[in-house]
This record gives sequence, structure tokens and C-alpha cells, in this order.
Amino acid sequence: MLHLGEGVGRGVRWILILGAGLLMAAGFRLPPGAAAAGNIYYVSTSGKDAWPGTLAQPWRTIQHAANRLQPGDTVYVRQGTYHEQVKPVYSGTADADITYRVYTGEVATLDGTGFQPPAYDPDALSGLFEVDSLSYLRVSGLHIANAQWYTNTAGLLVQGSDVLHPSSYITIEGVSTYNTASSGIGIWFGDHVQVGDNRIEQAGNYRPSQAGYQECLTVSESQDFAVYGNTVLNCRKEGICAKQSHHGQVYGNRVWNTDAVGIYIDAEGTPGGDGGSDIAVFDNVVHDTATNGIALATETGGLLDDVRVYNNVSYHNQLVGVQLSNCCDFSGPIAHPLHNIVVINNTLYANGWTTSTSPWGGGISIDSPEVETATVRNNIVSQNYTFQIAVVPTPTLTIDYNLVDGNFGDPGEGATVGANPIIGSPLFYNAGGADFHLLPASPAIDAASPDLAPSADFDGRARPLDGNNDGTAAFDIGAYEMPYFSYHAYVPLCRR
Repeated sequence: MLHLGEGVGRGVRWILILGAGLLMAAGFRLPPGAAAAGNIYYVSTSGKDAWPGTLAQPWRTIQHAANRLQPGDTVYVRQGTYHEQVKPVYSGTADADITYRVYTGEVATLDGTGFQPPAYDPDALSGLFEVDSLSYLRVSGLHIANAQWYTNTAGLLVQGSDVLHPSSYITIEGVSTYNTASSGIGIWFGDHVQVGDNRIEQAGNYRPSQAGYQECLTVSESQDFAVYGNTVLNCRKEGICAKQSHHGQVYGNRVWNTDAVGIYIDAEGTPGGDGGSDIAVFDNVVHDTATNGIALATETGGLLDDVRVYNNVSYHNQLVGVQLSNCCDFSGPIAHPLHNIVVINNTLYANGWTTSTSPWGGGISIDSPEVETATVRNNIVSQNYTFQIAVVPTPTLTIDYNLVDGNFGDPGEGATVGANPIIGSPLFYNAGGADFHLLPASPAIDAASPDLAPSADFDGRARPLDGNNDGTAAFDIGAYEMPYFSYHAYVPLCRR
């Protein structure tokens, strides 16, 4: 089994992304409320709610703080385990967030073990930390565990009442969740929500024989969102899912060992109705999932439009590295429209493995005949099991300038290398150690098309560079842009 190695680190940077009507910035942070001066309070397991909430005389419960915090206020949660549900009461303002933050250097756990929640519809969304129709809140550093009431119980839930009445300007950062019945973090009807640098483990873990209803990290019916820098692992459902959502970024995440797709963009919606649009998926690493690494779909018929998938590393997933899916016909045949899709400068390696007697899988798969205006360009597809690229041809599908290495597959089943391919090994630095940088002799260096190519690579290095030292900067194929390396070593002369 391959393991995540040093080769998939990334830097923080700005990227200008051109094409498909999308202008995004990697490293961009959606504007939260400012941290205006307010009161500072403290909560401790040794405190009392009758006390004033100072450092010397802290409150006992987080909910007591939630009942009192006003715009600009911050509560610091001290070391310990808190057996309660937390439901913030008040919103912050555009210039004054309300902040729930773990005290520096300490671990504070919100634990649902033994906690009996108020009565819920078993199918309704709920959360151990639950934000409902509020704005300008920040939750930072909390550990949330054992939220196990119903199949829709999340560790941390942010929800609005509908698309016209969302929870807005919410930041979830540095939170960790473990053993949640449904999502570790779930966002429903959110507007300007940031979910960054969190760790989600054992989500969707409702019962040994039954997974929870939602994905491990869910963004649903939301807009202007950013999901970045998260680690999602050992989960029973899809790792990260953005469904029926618009104007978002999913970047810099690490997803592995999930029971379904690692990163899933789903229009949902209804035929002719709302779907999903204007989403960028970039700089992610996805590996060792039980199905596909990254997939785009429209399960219930809404239009998925204007999605860019680039600078991702997807390897050793059981089925396909990147898939444009024809799923699903739950109630009979329906349309699955995917329009204006760009899959560019990704590295897809060793996908397609199974313990069954009929193993199958590959690098890039386009299954839907309703894909319109899609481009598959500048990708490295290497040593995937059954095929490297396989598609259902459509008149507006462009496949070109990919490096193809390994079993081409059966043309009768849609296997193709596209136009202007490079055939042969990409010469990775250390594929077995999951370092997919390119060696100096790689044929992928300076061999890509500039059309629609991102202006920086996975590591934040500017594109293009003159990687082969011929005096002209040109784009590389794959997720990494390589500078020129001389083989000479210069050793300084040492004198006594």
C-alpha cells in the first residue's frame, strides 16, 4: 500500500485561474467578521456557571457562555471534557465576530457520551455543536467526539432555515471530530462559510451495520464557501462533498481510507432546476478510498456547471482517479448534465484495485453522455489498472496533451489517449513513496499546453518555468511544475 509522503506538501499562495468563466484564488479567505474588541470569558470543568466567567472564576459549561456572548466577545474553553450540547444563541456583526476558542496549548473535548439530547425528529439534522440561522461566528480548536444520537447527527452542524435565510460568515477552524453518526462537520444552507484546517475521523459511524446519512464533511445548498486544509480519514461515507452548492473552493485537503468517493461534487437538484456551479477543486491529495478519488456527478438531475479540477494528486483508489459520473437513476432514467468541466494538470497514479475476481479501474473516466464542453488536458495518467483514460465520446469533449503510461485499455470500451499525447513513463521522483515530483529527464517537463493551465502548481511554484533549460519557459504536464536542475554539484573548497 502506498502512503502519503513528503512529496505532496503544498505552500500557501495566490493563483489566478483563467477559463470556464471562473476566477478563483488559491489561499483566498472569504471575508469573516473582524475580531473587534469585546469581552473575554473563560469556561472550565472546575468552574461554576454562577461565577463571572473570568480566568480566575470561569463558567462551568460552554452553553452558559453561548447564552451570553455578544458581538465581539470571545470565550476560551479550558482543558477538559464537556458532556453537553452547545447551541449558540446570538450572532456577531460584520465588524465583530463571536468566537468560541480553545485555550492556547490545551485540549478541550465536547463529548456526547452519556448525554441525552432533547427530542429530535430522528431524520432531522442535529449536531453536538449546532449553529442554527446565525451569522459572524467563529469556532476554533475544539475536539468533538461521540455524537451518536441519530443517523443525521453531526459533530458540528451549521445550518440555515433555507437558501434565503442561511447561516452566514461562519468560520470553522482547527476543529477535530471523532466517531460521529453522520458528518464530522456539516454545512447546510450556508453563505460565506469557511471550513479550514480541521481533522475528521470516523465520521458516518452510526452503527457497525449502518452508516450515517451524510458525508464525512458536507457542504449542501450553500454558496461562497471554502473548504481547505482539512484532513479526512477512516470514514464510512464520501470524504468531502459539496452538493447543490455554488461559488466555492475545495483545496489543500488530504482524504484517505473512506468507504466512498474521496472528494465528491454533486449537483443534486432536479431536472431543469437548481444544481451546482462555479466550483474549483485543486491542490488536494486523495488516496486509498474504496471507490473513486474525485468524482463529479448530478445524481438527481440538476445541472453541474463550471467546475475546474486541477493540480490534484489522486492515487491508489480502488476504482478511478477522477470520474465524471453518470450516477444515479434512483427512480428511473433521468438526465445527468455536466457542462463546462475542466480536468487539467492532475497526477493520477495506480488507481484500480480490488480483492474481487474481476478487478477494474483507471485514471480518468467520463461515463456521462450528457457532458458538454469538457476539457481533459495536461494530466499524468500512469499505471492505472484497466485503462488510463476512458470516455463516452461527446461532440464537445476535448482530450489532449496528457501523458499516458501503462495499459491503454479497450478502445471498444471508450479507452483513448486523446490528441497530442506523450506515451511513456513520467519518471516520478519516488512513486512508491508517494512523491510525484518529476525527475529532470521526465518527458512531462515543458510539454503541456498553456491553454486553461493554472498559473501555479501544487507546491505554489509559478507556472510556466524553463524546466529543460532550453531558454523558453513552458508548462509541465501533471500537478507539479519543475525548475531546471543541473546535475553538477559545487563543493566549496575548505582550507585549514
